[in-house]
Amino acid sequence: MLLCTHPKSNRLVVWNPFSGKTRWIQPQKHYNSAYAMGYDKNELCHNYKILRLPCYYDHGKLGSWKKLDANLEGDLRFEIYEFGSNSWRSVDVITTQAYLQPGGVSLKGDTYWVLSNHKGFDYSLLSFDFSEERLQRLCVPTSHDEQGPA
Repeated sequence: MLLCTHPKSNRLVVWNPFSGKTRWIQPQKHYNSAYAMGYDKNELCHNYKILRLPCYYDHGKLGSWKKLDANLEGDLRFEIYEFGSNSWRSVDVITTQAYLQPGGVSLKGDTYWVLSNHKGFDYSLLSFDFSEERLQRLCVPTSHDEQGPA
């Protein structure tokens, strides 16, 4: 399954390359957002979901990174679209302001992004568990010796 945004129509399209079928989805809000797709691993037949993360391009900061901010307009929230119900709903997700690298990676139903603080260093990973519907910040290994072992 491949999730694509369609900038001219403000819609999302999900394409199944094996069946050739597509599904067009209209987001509830037209704010700047990032999207991710995954599924609930606890269900026998995967319940596919799309997460909408409120964020915006903070020009001049970290190039093309997006600033993740759940309080952009005061009432913006994370939202989940469920394929089974064909509907959007708000979810309470606890997060802090940070910069999100566009183009998350999906693995076994969850999505992962590279995350940075506001100064452009101190990287970590951000994961979204579609079964538990929660974000988690993961530490990445760091090297104190850039040249490697002697």
